[in-house]
Amino acid sequence: MKIRWEWIAPFFPTLLAMIIVTVLDAVGIIDFSSSIHDPGTLIILTGLILTIIASSILLSQEAVRQMRVTSLRQAQQDYDGERSRFLRRLDHELKNPLTGIKLAVANLVTIEDPEARETIRDNIHLQVMRMSRIVTDLRKIADLSTQKLEESAVNLEDLLGDVYAQVHEETPANERDLQLNLPEPPQGLPNIMGDQDLLLVAIYNLLNNALKYTRAGDTVALRAYAQDETVVIEVTDTGIGISSADLPYIWDELYRSERVRDIPGSGIGLALVKLIIERHGGEIEVQSQIDQGTTVRVCLPAMLVADPVTRLVQSVSNS
Repeated sequence: MKIRWEWIAPFFPTLLAMIIVTVLDAVGIIDFSSSIHDPGTLIILTGLILTIIASSILLSQEAVRQMRVTSLRQAQQDYDGERSRFLRRLDHELKNPLTGIKLAVANLVTIEDPEARETIRDNIHLQVMRMSRIVTDLRKIADLSTQKLEESAVNLEDLLGDVYAQVHEETPANERDLQLNLPEPPQGLPNIMGDQDLLLVAIYNLLNNALKYTRAGDTVALRAYAQDETVVIEVTDTGIGISSADLPYIWDELYRSERVRDIPGSGIGLALVKLIIERHGGEIEVQSQIDQGTTVRVCLPAMLVADPVTRLVQSVSNS
């Protein structure tokens, strides 16, 4: 084990004091074996006690300083690791469309067929849009990390209904069994305090993500219910699932599993969702099994209803 000399150093005054007392006692200058009532002995003992106390204080300060240094060093290492992984992912995500654009431009110069040239131009446009989407989503995450939320009372039943209607309209007929399950009146859902636009983006991304990683005939369900002082929102699907090796990283920016590389996406959607939910004081978790499906569970703090009259008004407005 490596000796931490900086931790041992505060004990040097105590050790030196004990050596001096021993030497003085040995040469007869002091008599340390005298009665405790002897003034000289009391002075020596008092000095030793004060020295030990001072050494302990110094040791504690040094230990705290070392813990802070170790914590900062570990935090820096974690940051450097995350930054390195993020940059590698960003390089990968931008390199692919850039390579495609370079090849398309080279082919555009040599091909004369009008239809083929139009196809190449469309591919270039798609790749440019993909890079633009990545940059835009990254900027959203950066802005959301610092900007102040525009909070107001949010009616979750209306919000979830709007998300469901939008996704249902975008989903081709008979491709997915898309379901919405909300509590029946008079229970309803309590309101939450938050930014309605951001919450809509978060739930839409979760539902759209479920549709993206399911197949024709699969079921995608959006449900919500009240639990204690929270509102639980779940998006469940019977799709391809997420491997246990990928689960710890799905919230990282630009992370995409090798299993879904052929499915369009930037790898930023879930990172944005997690940030939105956490900014609202909520929690999010995922349970998944390969080829059996995925459940994403969001827990958000419900608004507390102060009195029965307010509760009645809220119940009537929700119904």
